[in-house]
Amino acid sequence: MPTITLNDCPYHLGENGSGPAALLLHGFTGSSADWAETVAALEGHRRCITVDLPGHGQTASPADPARYAMSAVAADLVALLDHLDLPAVDLLGYSMGGRLAL
Repeated sequence: MPTITLNDCPYHLGENGSGPAALLLHGFTGSSADWAETVAALEGHRRCITVDLPGHGQTASPADPARYAMSAVAADLVALLDHLDLPAVDLLGYSMGGRLAL
């Protein structure tokens, strides 16, 4: 999986499948690996995009506590969607990822 820098924070990114895009956001202490079974079920019909959120999985752990604020991470995800040229996606979120999706 590649790494992409969003607003000066390196994020671990995964993309599988093709079709309408879905962004999958894991919960607290989780990682994009938590979505493996879901991605396997959807990738025949959907472009599944997974990220390790800051301080989780293989994404950086920024020293600045402000980088963990929902508003900062949401801005990073908007930058990700802009980078991928995706004006809209379906969001799937678990726990913290669900809060972030909201």
